[in-house]
Amino acid sequence: MISNNRADYGSADEWLAALKQDELWLSQLQQLRNSTTDNAGSLRDRANEKIGKGETYGFWDSYNHQVEPVVREVWEIAELSLPKLKIQTIGMLSLEWLEQHAAMSGLDGSGMRLPKELDTERAREYFAKVIERQYMEVEADGRFRWTGTDNKGKTAELAYFLGKVYNYKNSLNGNEGDNFPEESLNRLFGVTRLYSSLTQVYNAQKPQRWRSLIDVLFQ
Repeated sequence: MISNNRADYGSADEWLAALKQDELWLSQLQQLRNSTTDNAGSLRDRANEKIGKGETYGFWDSYNHQVEPVVREVWEIAELSLPKLKIQTIGMLSLEWLEQHAAMSGLDGSGMRLPKELDTERAREYFAKVIERQYMEVEADGRFRWTGTDNKGKTAELAYFLGKVYNYKNSLNGNEGDNFPEESLNRLFGVTRLYSSLTQVYNAQKPQRWRSLIDVLFQ
């Protein structure tokens, strides 16, 4: 169970990471995963009740419904007990999950889904996150377009992101993770040589600055 002693955590991010492993949030997450369009509204109402008019309320809209920066803002408020912050944060995490999955269920306005060979729970989750962050969008023809993090190397960013989604594991001997579905991804994004771009990212002499913007999505 997560500790209610602020001194046990070095930062807001450390506490949030612990909360995501806590039984209360994991139980809530299971309810969300089992939800349907019929009861999603009631789950959203209950999540809003958890946030209420508490310390996180104003920041939630200011940060465009992103949990991490809100928690960092309120972390140093001494009067805000961790049990109270826990309830509010579970409300925010619930809304974030519902919004991401609502985005994925109707990306082109007709309930479009990923191609069968690419359609995994992990892919749906992280595609929804980058769409929420406005790093990616869907074209009228159903293909995805990577808009990027304002860095010039958009194909490199896309390849790196997809590598993390589909469990590419870089090593001196090549990919030690799952098979990278390059051909299907090339078609989906209308690009070529994604695998080559992916290996070039990892072979660079030092990590690219933009990688941290993508890494944080997977924490």
